[in-house]
Amino acid sequence: MMPEYVYLDCEIKTDEETTKFSLKLDEQQNTVTHTYESGESFVSEGAFSANTVSYKKTHFSAGLEIVLEYEINREDLSIKHTFRAEPINKEYLAQIEPTVLISYGACKIATPKKNAF
Repeated sequence: MMPEYVYLDCEIKTDEETTKFSLKLDEQQNTVTHTYESGESFVSEGAFSANTVSYKKTHFSAGLEIVLEYEINREDLSIKHTFRAEPINKEYLAQIEPTVLISYGACKIATPKKNAF
């Protein structure tokens, strides 16, 4: 039996920009594949509950830990994005304040194109 995936096209708007991306949700494997319009992608462990799907990506840049968290409402397909950045070295917390930015958007069910193979 072939696994069934859910495909979503999502858009998050802020005052500065609009970010578009696609998702492939694999509830059997508890994974989310997040692909930006640029083609850059990442695969993350997903938390699938009755009402939400959440996942995150953590990376390090310029001495900061950056966490991108996403939560999708399974009923109305709204999405919440939380951006967190803070110094890796906690001694720098006095000089560099942690940043938390929250933005919202929406997803819609996407129909994948038929593949030749």
